[in-house]
Amino acid sequence: MRDNGWVSAVMGRTSHRRPGLPAAPGDPAVRSRRGWCLFALAGLVLIGAHAVGGLSAADDAVFVVLSLATVVAIPLGVRSHQPVVRWPWWLALAGVLLFLAGGSARVAYDTLGDLGPSRPLLPDLITLPGYVLFGAGIAGFLRARRAGRGRDVDALLDGLVAAFAAFALAWVFLINPALLQPDVRLSVRLL
Repeated sequence: MRDNGWVSAVMGRTSHRRPGLPAAPGDPAVRSRRGWCLFALAGLVLIGAHAVGGLSAADDAVFVVLSLATVVAIPLGVRSHQPVVRWPWWLALAGVLLFLAGGSARVAYDTLGDLGPSRPLLPDLITLPGYVLFGAGIAGFLRARRAGRGRDVDALLDGLVAAFAAFALAWVFLINPALLQPDVRLSVRLL
């Protein structure tokens, strides 16, 4: 991968060897990359099995395992790759921790999918700041990527088109059906 400066700023160093030299099979960077690929593959298999309903008996356990794996992977990745700009990673980690706490509260209060009038708002109040922190982390990644370069209007427009497409799908399939339920409190509708 060619490093334009932003790759090492956001992702960190991928190897301690000189650029252009081939990696030896025993190189720590090769072992590290293999470990991260296996970690990502295991996560994708769990997510895929969860999505198709293959793990319905262990849904709560899968949520906890994936969340804790993410909580462990971010600090290990920051320590291993030593990115120049670290604060976006820590904001993303704080967001993931709040997602984990909010999800755990949803399980504890049994509010997952419940839009009834007696639904407690505590899980939502825990999870919403997680979105803010995670979004700030993503903005930090973008800022580190843009450092030293002019504005890239084409990339901004492409991102906005993708964001509006995702928002339209979320509105049609998630938000609008929740808003149209007559027996749901206004506070639940807004959250």
